[in-house]
Amino acid sequence: MSEEKVNIEEYIELHKNGIPIRKVKPIANQTFEVLRNCNVDVRIIDRDKNLGRLYKLSQLGTFTKDTVEHSHRYFYSIPLQTINGTIVGFIYRTVYDKAYTTVSRSFIDIEHKVPLMFGFYEDFKNFDDSDHCRPIVVCEGLKDCITLKKIYPYVLSNNTSHMGINLQVLSNLTNKFILIYDNDKAGQDGTLEDIANAQKMKYDVIEMKFSHGYKDITDCAENAEQFSKIKEILLDSINRLEYKNDGRSYIGRTSLVKR
Repeated sequence: MSEEKVNIEEYIELHKNGIPIRKVKPIANQTFEVLRNCNVDVRIIDRDKNLGRLYKLSQLGTFTKDTVEHSHRYFYSIPLQTINGTIVGFIYRTVYDKAYTTVSRSFIDIEHKVPLMFGFYEDFKNFDDSDHCRPIVVCEGLKDCITLKKIYPYVLSNNTSHMGINLQVLSNLTNKFILIYDNDKAGQDGTLEDIANAQKMKYDVIEMKFSHGYKDITDCAENAEQFSKIKEILLDSINRLEYKNDGRSYIGRTSLVKR
């Protein structure tokens, strides 16, 4: 992730050069379908038509390492936004595989509630309009974030396997978190790290674990019956955390359904 001396306006211009994903001929893969159906202005950038701009932004190297299987010529441009819609960065992800990078403008005003995470946009406008402290659901990837927003609006994606400094930034919003990370070693390690950090800060955390058979929530969503069961479990966990107010930190673990 690049956070040093970023002129975000130049990246916004690159984004404007992209083709809105809804105007692109559909591609038969899960990532494309999820991004096409989300409420974010996702665009596809043609590397070969933006070589000069990418070179100027020092981003050319990310997208010139074509593999035998796939070209990196085309990549998604996915904006990172504040609750007011201000673009503070972008996720770039190649269309035909999982190569990606993230850029963001430098800022230290964490009191303005601007975590470097995907999903922080319009859905959070009404977050503070409640007498209770609402939990935030945290996942690893942008696809999972979009999928989880079908259940609950207050979801954020780390874009990595752990929250890092974002945990401190999010403490301006809430002290209640539900972690839904991938069912693999990186996800398990990230969960342990974030739970340990949350415990140090005396935050309430529920870890939702996938049983064998599913890698992540987007995988589960392809089975309507199982996704319905997950929705019920997740909303129950959110409700328990939201109305918990005994002044003590809480760590809970909930297993999600298996195939």
